[in-house]
Amino acid sequence: MPKINLTLEKLCSKWKIQVFDYFGSDYITYENAKLTALGIVRIAKGKNAVLEESNCLLCGFGFCGKEIAKQLVNAHANVDVFVRRKDLRQQIEEYGCSGVLMSDIEKTSFDKYSYIFNTVPALIFTSHLLAKFSNNVIIFDIASLPGGVDDAYCNTHNIEVVHSLGIPGALYPKEAGMLVAKEIYNILYNVSDPICDYNK
Repeated sequence: MPKINLTLEKLCSKWKIQVFDYFGSDYITYENAKLTALGIVRIAKGKNAVLEESNCLLCGFGFCGKEIAKQLVNAHANVDVFVRRKDLRQQIEEYGCSGVLMSDIEKTSFDKYSYIFNTVPALIFTSHLLAKFSNNVIIFDIASLPGGVDDAYCNTHNIEVVHSLGIPGALYPKEAGMLVAKEIYNILYNVSDPICDYNK
């Protein structure tokens, strides 16, 4: 996600300063997603989450969502991915997961889930939706603040929410630093380095 704002871009342009936003790089985004996925599963296990054969609901299927799906499937969890777009279902199934459409909220049973993993920075888990889950569910939210969960409802109903921001830097500082260093090197020396297929 780009970090350089329009004001800075205009100033740099005015003074003829070259500026590169390495956080706009697909390479950084993809590799950070991998570290984030490793980290959130590590955090979940630190909360004594028993992922094997558990029912997990993953919200969002972007870079981070896909990597978290991989990690949860590798942990032998049953993973449903909560998405808006029906056309993502085939891709979700290729990851060993099942798709649940947000438009099907009223006819979906949510009380089977032990864990929720949210990657969407919008209020998806409203009080109306959260009322459909067991109060024993644990929510792991990696979305940018204010996150995707109605915290007030969770506090009132004793639902545990674990907000985890900046996982790569917090849990894997060396690896995250190396990613940034490599991307800066690539920018400075105009290196083309297609690391992987970011769509898989």
